[in-house]
Amino acid sequence: MTDPAAKLVRGSDLALVAEASWPPIFNRWFRFRGYYGFFAEAAASWGTIQRPRESAMSYWRTYFHLVWTTKNRHPLIVPPRDELLQQGMRVVARDHGAYVHAVGMVSDHIHVAVSIPPTVSVSEFVRKAKGSTAAYLNRTEQSVALGWFGWQSEFGVFTFAEDLLPTIVGYVLNQEHHHRVNDLVPEYERLGPISGQAVRDAGPKAEATG
Repeated sequence: MTDPAAKLVRGSDLALVAEASWPPIFNRWFRFRGYYGFFAEAAASWGTIQRPRESAMSYWRTYFHLVWTTKNRHPLIVPPRDELLQQGMRVVARDHGAYVHAVGMVSDHIHVAVSIPPTVSVSEFVRKAKGSTAAYLNRTEQSVALGWFGWQSEFGVFTFAEDLLPTIVGYVLNQEHHHRVNDLVPEYERLGPISGQAVRDAGPKAEATG
């Protein structure tokens, strides 16, 4: 019988799962030789696997829809930054025992559907996600060539029931389409003081460190 605490992991996460189990010296060699990107792409085509959820709690199930913008809503999210952000968000989630269901974005903001364990506050997770991904983009050669990258301090957070997960994931993954045809759900796009739904992350500036 399948462990009820087990969770499905997308094929694109297989590289991260494997990386976590490799000896550090092998990770360094793998990245140095330039094979990591190939492995990640190949892993994405292998379907899904089950990975037990490791947590001090015996059971938890939470669902959050997060949204935040680039610094001053400048159109900073352009290729290849979109792919780098996809990778970075999943690494942050893994490091905090969370699970990213979907990441979607347009040039000036990002949406994330994620399950965060009760041992980690939402504001702390967002602060780490912003800080880590901004730092990653600001030191990665492909992104550095495009100039400085940073996030705005506010973010929007919405909770939702498990039966809405397919709907939220679909909305997040199809951000470009929704914005192109102006088929947006205002509730999912609210951000900033006017809406009353925004939260300001605490701690170091998001564009600097996590």
